[in-house]
Amino acid sequence: MESSWKGIPATLVVLAGLAASGSSYQIIEGPKNATVLEGSEARFNCTVSPGWRLIMWALNDMVVLSVTPTEPIITNNRFTSASYQEGSNSISEMIIHDVQLRDTGRIKCSLQNSDRDASAFLSVQESSYQSEIRKSASVKTNKESLETNVKSGSENNAYSPDEPRMAKLASLARESSESSVREQQGNRQPYQGPDHRSLGPAGRPQVSFIMTSPKTVRNATLV
Repeated sequence: MESSWKGIPATLVVLAGLAASGSSYQIIEGPKNATVLEGSEARFNCTVSPGWRLIMWALNDMVVLSVTPTEPIITNNRFTSASYQEGSNSISEMIIHDVQLRDTGRIKCSLQNSDRDASAFLSVQESSYQSEIRKSASVKTNKESLETNVKSGSENNAYSPDEPRMAKLASLARESSESSVREQQGNRQPYQGPDHRSLGPAGRPQVSFIMTSPKTVRNATLV
């Protein structure tokens, strides 16, 4: 009985050693919180012990970069990596290029086949330059929208279903006016000037002769 109790501590030591050998690699130091300006770069470091096979970087619980001991597995050009050695440990650095406001959130470094991970928080601040650009774009968009609404309203207000009828009435009135002017011009007699043949000195009777020959007068009419 005594011998059996003596064997129990030895068994526990062996199991503890196997568990330790199975998890020989671990995260020694995780990333740190960072605050950056929009459009700049953000860098996060994760230090792991020897024996690791795959480091995974996640942004808001979505894996954006994976790193092997030989090379990174890049799926998005905005997320790249760099590797360094610190003694026997390895440092994996994730670089986020052209940081956007939507990148704000949790950054996590984890190891394959391990429940160990380390995380940090990324805060992105809007730069004054980007803020001015957004304000200008917003003002321009609002102005264009207002102009479009005003133009659309003016077109609707100006439209009238009576326009064709009014145009036809105006055309008929113009044609009637032109016809009246032509009729007045046709009835007006042209000015022929004074008739010198019928006018003579005042108070003297006018005589008209019809001559048949130079020597004979056939008819004379007193006027």
